[in-house]
Amino acid sequence: MSEQTPKTEAGVLSELRTLGLIEDMHGKDYITHEGLLRLANFHGLEGIDVSMVDYDPQRQRAIFLATASG
Repeated sequence: MSEQTPKTEAGVLSELRTLGLIEDMHGKDYITHEGLLRLANFHGLEGIDVSMVDYDPQRQRAIFLATASG
């Protein structure tokens, strides 16, 4: 977030909109990947551990397990 980090979630969401990290798609808000990470950080996210559970190259499909900490 900016140097003057908003202290409320509403302030964070407002800043994300200003930065273009929340977009309107068909009348609904959509948060970008970067915006989601910033919001998670605001809520205390310390890390994300990701591991591949399964991969099927013929079906071009992969399954991942992600665990957030913080």
